[in-house]
Amino acid sequence: MYFPLDPDVPAWLAQPLWHPDIDPEAILVAEAPAGHSECLEFNPENLPAMVRGVGREQAVYIPASGPDGSLRIWFTDGSLPSRAAALLPMDGDLDIRLHSLQRMRRWLSHRQAGPVMRQQQISVFHRHRFILMLRVLDGLRDGASRREIASVMFNRNFRTISAVEWQNTSERRHLARLVVEAKDYVCGGYRRILRGGAPKGQLFRNAGNQDVTSA
Repeated sequence: MYFPLDPDVPAWLAQPLWHPDIDPEAILVAEAPAGHSECLEFNPENLPAMVRGVGREQAVYIPASGPDGSLRIWFTDGSLPSRAAALLPMDGDLDIRLHSLQRMRRWLSHRQAGPVMRQQQISVFHRHRFILMLRVLDGLRDGASRREIASVMFNRNFRTISAVEWQNTSERRHLARLVVEAKDYVCGGYRRILRGGAPKGQLFRNAGNQDVTSA
């Protein structure tokens, strides 16, 4: 499987740059039309030198700092604008794009950019669940049975109980749901994370609508 970035490198070190059509927090910046002389400008001295092989004339990644979330900025013309204007797609993610634009404006004005929208922040619960899904997929990839995976993740006694007892455990059903959901994320569903995912209580509806009775 090909990965654009090394999956073993933490995201805050890899500094991934998703294109704005996938990541609504990414901002498209262009040269302002003639006559708009008071627009904010990008000072090259304030920008990172490069981002994982992408020259700063194409895009920049401003790392998170304290309460401020990171900024991902793309330059439409492949060059830094002397006076900045933003291109905002009028899609279903407009609220997120507007929030990111306000954050970038504060940063350009030498103020704190502020945090990303609440819906874009991964909760402790969801972070824990994503970790469980990754562990499940790693186990399956390495050839472990679901029962073996459950014995490592939930209860070591699952190795020794009878097949009937195992079939009746809530952990087996929990694991089956994790498998379905993890595969959904691997097959492109991970992009929902960039868009804030589904509302709480609906995030895992895809898994709930599928058969999870596998052993």
